Amino acid sequence: LLNGDSPVPTRSVGGVVQPVAPITAEQKLAKKNELKARGEAHHIWLSLILDKKMTKYELSNG
Repeated sequence: LLNGDSPVPTRSVGGVVQPVAPITAEQKLAKKNELKARGEAHHIWLSLILDKKMTKYELSNG
């Protein structure tokens, strides 16, 4: 595996092995941003649920 002689990355689609195109820096950044946004949305959703449960608890015990 010298001088870029590594095997071509492949994936199996419907039982057929196909070569995978190299990922560009822009594609990597887009994927990173997508995952980050998804994580932030999950965090906000979880915070809202916990706030709602805490409010319900405070009302029932206050």
